[in-house]
Amino acid sequence: MKEAAHPRSSFYEVAGICALLSGLTTFAVHLLPLAWSSATTFDQQVALRLNPLYLARLWMVLPDRRLVAANSQLLAPIMNSNTP
Repeated sequence: MKEAAHPRSSFYEVAGICALLSGLTTFAVHLLPLAWSSATTFDQQVALRLNPLYLARLWMVLPDRRLVAANSQLLAPIMNSNTP
């Protein structure tokens, strides 16, 4: 039976960087809404569209989801390898 090929060290580096960025973006996506939790009325919530931090958080969701998907694809071969 043929042994599973070990991923290269650059593969581990990419997987690690992807995991770190994924963690940071997920952390930011979930904690940034605390900055505008005081916007309780409709008018205050509509005014959030002018807040650059609010808009950055909305746009941060897209790369966050991509990083999570890439991270799961990169970690699958590492987790399935036959190394102890």
